[in-house]
Amino acid sequence: SAPRGFRFDSTEADVAMAAVIGHDRLNLVGLHCDIGTGDDDFISYPAAIGQMIAEMTQVRHDHGVLLTRLGLGCGRIVPPATWTAEWRRIAAEIDESLDDACGTLRFPRPLVVLSAPVAVGGRNAA
Repeated sequence: SAPRGFRFDSTEADVAMAAVIGHDRLNLVGLHCDIGTGDDDFISYPAAIGQMIAEMTQVRHDHGVLLTRLGLGCGRIVPPATWTAEWRRIAAEIDESLDDACGTLRFPRPLVVLSAPVAVGGRNAA
């Protein structure tokens, strides 16, 4: 099975983040979550971004570390015929959600890294 991360509501996540932050050879730079239909996935970009920015704000408050990367993974396949329109819509949704969450929590906008499979030539590619 694939490696899994931690749920945000688990104390294991807090312990793991504290361990990474406290380690002299590791550098926690951001958080990642998946958007999809999995049991631990967020159901939408706005929900994920709001929760992630809240968590990043808490890390800054608790540990004095500013996280600057936000990873968003998606299991959805975007067909080639609608790729341009769909990614423009997703980009606008992410941008608006970042504005809302960062403005509300007074958190500087992080760099967003998307990892979503797209259909390429009839095959899936990550």
